[in-house]
Amino acid sequence: MKRIEAMTVEHYLDELALPRFPGPASGSAAATTASTAAALLEMSYHVTKKTSHYVMPIDEADIKWVRHHCLELATEDMEALEKLVHVMKSNKQGPDDYEQALKHATDPLVAIVSESRLILNYAEKLLPICDQRALAELTGCQAFAKAAMEAAKVGVESNLHLLKDDIYIKEVANILHHD
Repeated sequence: MKRIEAMTVEHYLDELALPRFPGPASGSAAATTASTAAALLEMSYHVTKKTSHYVMPIDEADIKWVRHHCLELATEDMEALEKLVHVMKSNKQGPDDYEQALKHATDPLVAIVSESRLILNYAEKLLPICDQRALAELTGCQAFAKAAMEAAKVGVESNLHLLKDDIYIKEVANILHHD
């Protein structure tokens, strides 16, 4: 399976459109949306930094790290989905294997929620000093980050209903509802 960052946008969208599992699905779409949000944040940061006399309230390296991490999460989501599908198709796997594979498939989604929340936090810090020329991009960043977070939450909540590990469910629920 190809890594998301190695695909052209057109190839990725073609793969996303196929009704084939494993492959990119809503988790990788949420992750690439979060990465897009981070890229818009980064653009707003650069425009603002050029014209601002203020100390920048966020660090460019942190934004870049989040952007790249979200792309990694898109690939992790595809790989975890592949393992889950393999476990589901295998007659040799037991319920514990399914539970582990489902948790493994949930973890990237939880990370997408956390990274989207971080992007929103960074955007809020930049908003008061944002250069007017980049304001539409910054508000676009916020819209993309919210969409990514909500899409990932739907996936997490779907998976949690199928799990039996109460401790894991509580830990993940705390992360989802942390504001």
